[in-house]
Amino acid sequence: MLLNIQFDPSSMASIARLLSFDLMLEEEMAPSMEEAGQIVTEAAQANTWTAFQHPMGELAASIEPVPIGPLEVGISVGVPYGFRREYGFVGMADSLGRIGTDVAEPYAGPALDANADTKALGQAIANYGAALVIPNTSTAVYRVAQLELINDVLGQVSDGGAVLEVYGNLDGEERHGFGGAGRMRAIQTWYLLSMCSLETPVLASYIYDVSDYLMVPFETHVQLGNPTVGLYQAQLKPGSGRFYRVQRNGVWLKAHLCEIETRQEWQIPGGVIS
Repeated sequence: MLLNIQFDPSSMASIARLLSFDLMLEEEMAPSMEEAGQIVTEAAQANTWTAFQHPMGELAASIEPVPIGPLEVGISVGVPYGFRREYGFVGMADSLGRIGTDVAEPYAGPALDANADTKALGQAIANYGAALVIPNTSTAVYRVAQLELINDVLGQVSDGGAVLEVYGNLDGEERHGFGGAGRMRAIQTWYLLSMCSLETPVLASYIYDVSDYLMVPFETHVQLGNPTVGLYQAQLKPGSGRFYRVQRNGVWLKAHLCEIETRQEWQIPGGVIS
């Protein structure tokens, strides 16, 4: 396998100890992993046309994602010289004793860095919310956690529980480095809107528990499983949390809103032409 893509092992090891959590995690995160494999495959294929001195297309056509497990996908290359192009073969002998002179022309590794995928990052935040459980239980904090609007909020919270909507807010990017070192630094913020029923004091007061379950992990640096390579921070913005009421389909709901900030770096394919 040329590349392996998976969620952060240390985070997975910690949450796997929770009862039945693996089943819930697979349902929410497996589609994101499948999409990540396709994104990296297409980027690696595109890179062959700029990284190789004499691209022919045969290697590019042989690159494909290979599911390894629900939370892991590999990137394979189907031609014998695929690894030589990526890592080089200089000064080493092959099975016939010939000394190689092939210099490295990386196309797969840079594909990981070359993908700034804002939607994948937003989806990873929603997946994180969907995977949250009430401490010392296997009960999910949210009945639904989704990027953008949830259509049936009232039906989800009428008898208890909460839902989470994730919305992108600020989107700032800056370029640094030129030529082969061309990179982008992205700083983005996201609104996390939690909602629960306002029908009774008991149902409405659940929003305060939800605030604790959600905000405490983000008070430091939460790990989102590297939905896009180069993500190095996901943290709560100080002073951004507040409680209030929102209206959906003419019905008032109890709500909590907070804002998180994510920071990532990614490589510009082919570098920056100055």
